[in-house]
Order: sequence, then structure tokens, then C-alpha cells
Amino acid sequence: NGTDKYADSNVYVSSVDLAGATTKPIDFDGYNKLTLVNAGENAVSNVKYFSNTYEMGSASTFYIKDTGTYDLEMSGSNVFALSSNVVGALATELEWKSTEDQILYGSDPGANDNFGHAVAVDGNYAVVGSRYNDTGGTDRGAAFIFYKSGGTWTEQAMVQPSDTADNDWFGRGAAISGDYVIVNAYSKTTNNTGQGAAYIFYRSGTSWTQQAKLNASDGAAGDAYSFSVDIDGDYAICGALNEDPGGTSNAGSAYIYVRSGTSWSQQAKIQASDKEASDAFGRGVTISGDYAAVGADNEDTNGSNAGSVYIFKRSGTSWSQQQKIQSSDIQADDYFGGGAGQGVSLSGDYLAVGARKEDTGGSEAGSVYIFKKASGTETWTQEAKLQASDVSAASEFGISVSLSGNTLAVGANREDTIGTDAGAAYIFERSGTTWTEVKRITASDGQANDYFGESISTDGITTFVGAFGEDTKGSAA
Repeated sequence: NGTDKYADSNVYVSSVDLAGATTKPIDFDGYNKLTLVNAGENAVSNVKYFSNTYEMGSASTFYIKDTGTYDLEMSGSNVFALSSNVVGALATELEWKSTEDQILYGSDPGANDNFGHAVAVDGNYAVVGSRYNDTGGTDRGAAFIFYKSGGTWTEQAMVQPSDTADNDWFGRGAAISGDYVIVNAYSKTTNNTGQGAAYIFYRSGTSWTQQAKLNASDGAAGDAYSFSVDIDGDYAICGALNEDPGGTSNAGSAYIYVRSGTSWSQQAKIQASDKEASDAFGRGVTISGDYAAVGADNEDTNGSNAGSVYIFKRSGTSWSQQQKIQSSDIQADDYFGGGAGQGVSLSGDYLAVGARKEDTGGSEAGSVYIFKKASGTETWTQEAKLQASDVSAASEFGISVSLSGNTLAVGANREDTIGTDAGAAYIFERSGTTWTEVKRITASDGQANDYFGESISTDGITTFVGAFGEDTKGSAA
């Protein structure tokens, strides 16, 4: 009748027919992976299988072991979906092997190159750092990018910075996300000695080219900027464990960058709310979606060098500290959140933190702690404490951690079964709230002082393990 009218109403949906949809929001790869399609910004999901409900949070992949009907509930700021996928058959169940499928070397190996000090894998691409590689000069460093085709990994590119120089130590840390790779050079002299820099490379076809050089907006000598790095989509993070925020010596800071087109710009500098001298905030960094976590393994709450991890959340263009976490049994000299730049790893609503010198089972045996974010309250609480099935003193289990969906890979670079400091790695899988070790991994040619497990990376299907002290191509090549 031409006038506006308003009334409360309820809509009852008894069924949703998606038969006419061009794509379903849940896709099965025919093997063992369900993927949530076009989840949208801030979407959270649950997958239900019979009476079991799995909280996916913001994760978009779900690995399965059983046939049947998987029901999806997805909601976000711009999406709501109900769907199901009937899985009638699975390919051969994925089982981790106890030794490698392939051993990789750089195309120009040399003694003391430390190839494998950093590793990262994402699908069919992986990057390996070689921090003391001498191509072009002494200890300049290099990173090698590998591509998998037909089940075989081959080198696709070797990259160095456009301004490579002696003693850059480029390749001590690296990460990969899709077509982007970030590599650190924390010893780089940019305006100041030992200030540090990070470099982002982009893939077009089979070519990788440098897209950006990252620096801290307030970089200073000795910051060790980019000691740790990570990248996820359009966001990258670099830790500077020796930076002096507010004049607090070596308290440490981290810097977050965002990509727009082909440009990367600093979006935020983050610090611990309770920063103190020599905390080494930035020893490890990880970023996933709207969340970042930073390890400060020399932080002293509950004991000297007990360590802490700080979780930050993005809102628009701002990042703010959400929570400070420690393990439930924290003690002095645990170095919680430390490691070789890979002591923290985020995936969806889960965070893995290594405490490589935790003493349960033996002095410096090491442990890994899993934290889960509660929906709604967004509080992070400890869900599990993990140790190796063959826990032993001085193994430093947790020197490196990598979390992808329900799969966790852990390095123990000083494990001695094969030889002193030969190293080992361990794969854990989650079912509900339980994390179970499913495989212990060693190198087929493992020897003393290989430090196998110093670096580790998994995408849930493939796991890369670095052994920077291995000698096949030369001592510690």
C-alpha cells in the first residue's frame, strides 16, 4: 500500500538442495583430502562424520581415512553454506615412510655450505636454504627452489638477492606460500652492519624473480632482522630478535608486511607487551590468516630463559597482542618458542610450540606443546604435550616444528640413535583432541653430526627435513 512495514519473522529450513549448484563448497580429491571451496573472509567451518564433529576453524583442508558422508557447516561475514560429500572409496591410505623418498642437493654444492639449514614445502614446490653458499663470493648464501613432477623433485631455480654481498648468510631461513618465497639474510649490511634484510621471490611459469627486498622501517646495526621469516598469502612476517624497542636492549621485535599488486609494504611493527632486555622476541615467527605468533625463548617469566610465545590478531590494518602463552609445566631454560627460527607454527585454530631443552624424559630431551583457539572467546589453551616415542636426553626434540591441518612434523636435530647428533624427525596426526606419533623418520645415510631435523616443513602430504651437517658433497655441505 506504499508504506514501509516491518515485522519479526522466523524462517525454518528443513532441507537445502544443492543439486543445481555449479560448484559445491566441499570437494573431494579422490584420494584422502576434502577441500572447502571459496570459504570467504573470516569463515569458520565444522565437518561432521557420523557422530563426530571436527572443528575446522579457518582451515580449508581436511584429511580423511574413512568412507562415508561428510557434512559441512560453513559460516562467515559473506558466506553461509550447508553441504555434504559422500566418499565412496579412498585411494591407498596415506602412510608416512620411515626414510626418505629422495635426497636433494643444490646444483653447486661445496663444503660448509649448510644446504638444508632452512626448508619449506607447499604442494609441488619447495625451497631449501644454503646460508654459507659461496656463489659470487664468501658466505653470500643461496636458496634453491625445487619442483615435483611425476613424483620426482628437481631443481627449478637457484636464487640470490639482487644486491648479494659477502657474509649475507642468505638462506638461513625460508618459507613458501603458493607462488611466493621469502628468504632471510639476517647478517645483511643494509645501511648498518648486521641490520638484516629479507627478500621475496615470485614465480611466473618456471621462472623465479625477486619481487621485493624487505627492511625494517627503523632498522639499526645488529638487529638481526629476518632471523626468522614466514609467509602466508599476501602477508609476510620477519623477526628481529636483537632489535631494541624503546631502547630495551635485545628485547626483539617483529615486522608484518602486506602485498598490494607487486609491492610489499610494512603494515605493523609488533612487540611483547611485557618486553624486557634480552628476551629475543622474534627468534621464531609464524603467520596464518589473521593471526601471527612470535617466540621469545629467552623470556624469563617463571624462570630464566623459560620462554614465552605471543599471539597477535589482525583487525583491518592493525595488529594487536591477543595473548601470551607458556607451557603448563614451564621451567627455567626450557627455551619455549625458540629453536632455529622454526620453533612456532600456526595452522588454522592450532599452534605448535617447541621447547627444545625441556627436561621431561632427560636433560634437554625436548617437548612440543599444542595450543587450540576456542571459537567465540578466542582464548588459546594447551591441548597436548608431545614427546618422541624414544625420548632421550639432549635430543632437542622441538628444535623445529611444522603444522599443517591435522599433521605435525617435529625435528630433533641432536638425536643419537644413528650417531652422535645424527638427528631424527617425527610425524604426529590429530584425531579429535588426541595427537599420536605415527612415524619416526631418519635419513637412510644418516651419520654423526648431520643434524637431520634442524629444519622441517610439512604440507600434510610431503615432509622436507634438512640436514645441514651432512657430508656427501663435502664437509657440512
